[in-house]
Amino acid sequence: HPSPLRRHGGALILRNCLLDESLHDVILENVPALDTILIPFVGKSIDLTPEEVAALEPGRPLTLAAAAASKGEGQFDEESQVPVRMALSEALLAMCKSEAGRQKVNQAAVYPIIREIHMRENNEEVKESFEHVVSRTELQKE
Repeated sequence: HPSPLRRHGGALILRNCLLDESLHDVILENVPALDTILIPFVGKSIDLTPEEVAALEPGRPLTLAAAAASKGEGQFDEESQVPVRMALSEALLAMCKSEAGRQKVNQAAVYPIIREIHMRENNEEVKESFEHVVSRTELQKE
């Protein structure tokens, strides 16, 4: 949406819903939450290998793979507003609170995107939020 206020509001609603772990199964089954969270970070400067793009979970409605492959040439613009990026990173972190959410992140093979977001992010709070996401998903694997 062109309005940063509406994008921020939408990100906060998603974050707040994901803060309630009892809703994770319903949200993850019925809403493309992972794409909704990550697509705004996938802009012109995302640098994934063709293998990393191919490994992204196929068949999702918004197709994160299409956003990553477009490298900003399509309909996907990188989010410029820090409050929106912060709310989205917090939503991803909230998703990783539950085992179902962590499994979704791991199954979707989005670590390369998270790595690229972390390397490009200028805001320390947003960057730290993504570090926590990696910690939570890595702990699940151990």
